[in-house]
Amino acid sequence: MKILFLDIDGVLNSARYDAERRTRAMGNVDETRLPLLRRIVEETGALIVLSTSWRVYWDSDPARCAPEWVDIGDLFSAYGLEIYDKTPSYPGNNRDCEVRDWLIDHKEAVKSFVILDDMSFGWGDLADRLVRTSYHRGRGLGEEHVERAIRLLMTPLGD
Repeated sequence: MKILFLDIDGVLNSARYDAERRTRAMGNVDETRLPLLRRIVEETGALIVLSTSWRVYWDSDPARCAPEWVDIGDLFSAYGLEIYDKTPSYPGNNRDCEVRDWLIDHKEAVKSFVILDDMSFGWGDLADRLVRTSYHRGRGLGEEHVERAIRLLMTPLGD
């Protein structure tokens, strides 16, 4: 399987979007980014694994999702996007360890993966699979990120 590790802040929103939503009632996700995310999923068949701090509000059973996730989940559904899983949650800024551990737990099934994130987190050996967006420049996920994510997901591990 192909896995897309997804951060939300800085990928599906941005400083520009946050400034706009201070003046209008808008949600936590910039809806204009979702067709880009959907394109990655549709063209590669990737499954979304939440690596964002928002993952603590998500549960595979929608009835157990925290209220903070409901709007995001509804938006994802409206765009035909589903969450497959989430990484474990450790204290501190350990997203790299959380992704690594998820990959170890699923090593037999994962054929390819990409990490969409705006933070560096010291990714180490995972850095070549990181597509880094920017919270401060642009609107987060952009066309150039989509192209790179698709290329990485279409490249099997070990190639």
